[in-house]
Amino acid sequence: MFDYKPAMRKLHGIELPDSIRQGQRLTGMTSGQKSFPCVAPMFEFKRYGSHGTWVNSDLLPHVGSIADEITIIKTLNSEAINHDPAITFINTGTQQLGHASMGSWLSYGLGSTNQNLPGYIVMISKGRGQSQALYSRLWE
Repeated sequence: MFDYKPAMRKLHGIELPDSIRQGQRLTGMTSGQKSFPCVAPMFEFKRYGSHGTWVNSDLLPHVGSIADEITIIKTLNSEAINHDPAITFINTGTQQLGHASMGSWLSYGLGSTNQNLPGYIVMISKGRGQSQALYSRLWE
């Protein structure tokens, strides 16, 4: 969404080099794959704002207009190879369940700037199913 990599167009279809994975084990979702090809971006990126922030303009057409007003963090990583513990780590600082998220701590410490609205909310999408099975427990 915000990490434009034009060189990936040259690598599209080429097998992912072992030096990239560095021996990391495969997830259950990818363990049956015989091939791991590099994939180029499928959508267009444009630069926005005074800093020239790259934004996926096809999927986020209105974000470009506020590019200078938002913070984009592109450097989070986790040792977890599966989505659930990685998302838990990014939100709470640990892969283990039961810890408060950064947003809830900030809301607790700073309070709300409006007495009629909460200082922190989470909006989730349900997609085609009824819930986000992996992540809904983080918000309930």
